[in-house]
Amino acid sequence: VLRVKDVEVSMQFYTETLGLKPERVDQWRAGEVRFPSARLNDDTIIDLFASDQESTGRDGVKNQDHFCMVIEPTDMDELKAKFEAIGVGIQAGPGKRWGSHGDGISLYVYDPDDNVVELRHY
Repeated sequence: VLRVKDVEVSMQFYTETLGLKPERVDQWRAGEVRFPSARLNDDTIIDLFASDQESTGRDGVKNQDHFCMVIEPTDMDELKAKFEAIGVGIQAGPGKRWGSHGDGISLYVYDPDDNVVELRHY
């Protein structure tokens, strides 16, 4: 679950820019459900909750450093260039990093709410 300032902007980023599948958007727009989701795969969705507050811990620091989405193997340099061309902020990469399945190639990008999203393939 992500708290976001503008659900429409975030939904566009996660579905159109990152290629996730939109879920329950029409029902959300009609007021039938509280939030829409973006589906990464059969097992993983990201719920988008409207909020004007940044998610912080007790010490006032953001609760989350970043989250990782495993993607199909792709040319990460091309992906970085595509993102830069449309104004997506790049935090780091691409580069080789260790993760849950060993070494992989990662690119870190910012979403519209400045959450850091790691895109990784093995």
